[in-house]
Amino acid sequence: MKKLFKGVDMSLFLPPAILTLIIAILAIAFPNQFNTVASAALDFILTELGWFMGLVVILLFIVCMFAMCTKYGRIKLGGPDAKPIMKTPSWIFLSFTSAMAIGISFWGTAEPMMHFAQPAAMDGVEAYTIGAAQSSMLWSFHHWGFVFFAMYCGAGVLVAFAVHNMKLPFRCSSAIYPLVGDRIYGKTGKVFECIIILSIICSIASSLGMGALQIASGLEYAFDIKSTVFVAVAVILIMGVLYTVVAMTPVSGGMKLVGNFNMGLYIFLMVFVFVFGPTRFLIENLIASFGAYLQNIPSLMTNWDPYEMDGFVEQWTAFFWPWWLSACPITGLFLAQLAKGRTLRQFVMVNMVFPALFCILWMSVFGGAGIFMDLFEGTAIGQAIVEFGKEAATYELMRALPLPALTIIITLICAAISFNTKATSVSYTLASSVMRREYGNQEPPKPVIGFWGAAIAILTAVLMLAGGQMSLNNTQTASVICGLPVSALLILMSVGFFKQMFHCKKYDKVGTFDDPRYQSIVADQYDEPEPARIQAAADVQSST
Repeated sequence: MKKLFKGVDMSLFLPPAILTLIIAILAIAFPNQFNTVASAALDFILTELGWFMGLVVILLFIVCMFAMCTKYGRIKLGGPDAKPIMKTPSWIFLSFTSAMAIGISFWGTAEPMMHFAQPAAMDGVEAYTIGAAQSSMLWSFHHWGFVFFAMYCGAGVLVAFAVHNMKLPFRCSSAIYPLVGDRIYGKTGKVFECIIILSIICSIASSLGMGALQIASGLEYAFDIKSTVFVAVAVILIMGVLYTVVAMTPVSGGMKLVGNFNMGLYIFLMVFVFVFGPTRFLIENLIASFGAYLQNIPSLMTNWDPYEMDGFVEQWTAFFWPWWLSACPITGLFLAQLAKGRTLRQFVMVNMVFPALFCILWMSVFGGAGIFMDLFEGTAIGQAIVEFGKEAATYELMRALPLPALTIIITLICAAISFNTKATSVSYTLASSVMRREYGNQEPPKPVIGFWGAAIAILTAVLMLAGGQMSLNNTQTASVICGLPVSALLILMSVGFFKQMFHCKKYDKVGTFDDPRYQSIVADQYDEPEPARIQAAADVQSST
């Protein structure tokens, strides 16, 4: 056993593993009681503290804009001579698919259709009208656009300089080194990591459960295999084996190939729906909706419906934000791993701007096609969501287009691969983050990656088998609740990041600013501490 887990810091590994096990046991053994307590905590957080997590999301957006638009965006991760670990297209595709997971394949048709059927009261439009259709695209773009990706990208920006240029461990707590120093190696850092690891495990378990339900639904559409809990569990276990094997391969090997293939499927499906769907309408809808979205980004980011007209914000934005915040530190850490040899500005372009634009395209094509067909062609995609669940939406859309037998199977494969890419990145990053300090930033041992991959799959399968959707909902609730402490940690990481940047000459350990190309970035920074510099200036003045 010691050989298998050689290099693992057990004080980092055991606490979150034990706490996760306790939460799983409670969710399975006492689902109703757990649901009652967790729901009460969730209601309090969403109702009373949703605004706080909304401000944290805005902070991460500001971090991304700072990294992209200021002189610090020119800083090269890993030093002036660092080489990228893969070609740019593969970097873009793997970054996108590992962050996105099952998201757009699950929600791409469902969310716009649900807003179309039940628009926010604050928008003042009637359900199933053109006004509701326009409003639905605006909210879908908000939930899957620039602000959404600012969470994952921002979390990656916060740690990227610390792990690549400060040569600190591959952990989220490295971002707060400027605030606490070597205490990141002690209890402070370990409590920090424990919270983050616990939150991502709960988040990924609920996400993979959701993905398994979509795959099971696809099997029913494609092969008439009835979608049951047992089918979903079989999907989870089979996918668990596949993504664990992929996670054990080098990042620039199996993971890259899977990411490229996944992106190819996304592009094929989007082009297919665009060409065989209502093409002119989709173009006009995209232009109009994207223009409205750009005009309304500030109000969408800050509108928490203080008059509580219908609870729309609590049901959607205030629920999504903490769920994703709980996952963003570990996801951001993986994105930072992929970005060695790139600049901070390139990092933001690849991890916020590109994926946001792609998701906006996806939502406008899939959501727009679904709304158009229900509104003008008499299809019943919205009704299918009511009867069979959100996971059926995209399959029902494909059924209304040419070649449904083929496209439903491709959609099913795309969902399965998306399931794979997210779990692969999480398994790899969890393994890296529990290694001892002296292990450095090497590839984590395969047994440790395998443990986390298997643990995630087994946890999700057991939850599904024991309590079905309720157990998964309880785990999802736990991950949303974890979004609150993670939000506080992200604030600390943000403060640490700005201190890194404003003193980057002092913190850099890879010779970045010895290179003439980067010296202008630190022209206003001094080698000696500020008080000493001020005193020296005063001494010079007094001597004259």
